[in-house]
Amino acid sequence: MTDDLTTLPVFNYAHLSTAQAKLAKEAAEFIGDRRRRMSTSVLEIGAKLNDVKDSLGHGHFTAWVESEFPMTIRTAQDYMLAAEKLGSKNEVTSYLPVTTLIEMAKAPGPVRDDLLHRIDEGQKLAQPLPVRAVNYILSNAKDVEKAAKEAARISPEAKAKAKVREKANKQRWARENEKHRQRREAEQKIQQRADYALAVLLISRFQDDLDTLKLAFEKARQHYLSGLLSNPYGSRLEGFRRVPNDRPYEWDDEA
Repeated sequence: MTDDLTTLPVFNYAHLSTAQAKLAKEAAEFIGDRRRRMSTSVLEIGAKLNDVKDSLGHGHFTAWVESEFPMTIRTAQDYMLAAEKLGSKNEVTSYLPVTTLIEMAKAPGPVRDDLLHRIDEGQKLAQPLPVRAVNYILSNAKDVEKAAKEAARISPEAKAKAKVREKANKQRWARENEKHRQRREAEQKIQQRADYALAVLLISRFQDDLDTLKLAFEKARQHYLSGLLSNPYGSRLEGFRRVPNDRPYEWDDEA
């Protein structure tokens, strides 16, 4: 995770007037306190809902919620889950928004436990884990879980078709690679013929000054051309040693 997710920026009140700074600081304290109360209230409400459901049973409980409160049964269930999973951690999670709190309750156990540990450690150091960092971790965990579920839903027929496609793609790539290899070899043979023609021309024109010509090529760092004068047919590897060809291998029929 990047630092911009784990470190809260510090607002510089020095840029404000005394009155502005006082107003902003008091508002930040007020809003933060109300947000903590909201999160605490959700956990307390969820705990009460759990108590009533245990007593009334599911059928009566749903009717009771829909009659007594302006909330859907889904919202009630979210509050109840939050109370069940996070009720004992109210002190360390109270700074989180209600939506984050509920998403945290829905997260897989290992993800939730890791987040609670991070939040707890951050508060011990007086550096609370930023809300956006918590949301980032939860979002990433949700994406991973979604991908796993989608993979599990793939039918055997779909998996078989995927394997067939994969095999066909591999065969297609193999054919393309073979075509590329053959084309490369053909181009190499054409280049070999051109090199041979150049070597023959240079040798015939500079027969008496081959050593001088080779030295000139070496000084100009044209080592390939210098070697071509010594080995117009190129060279081949024998064991660990490269030796000159005594005939135009592989293309002698067209040389």
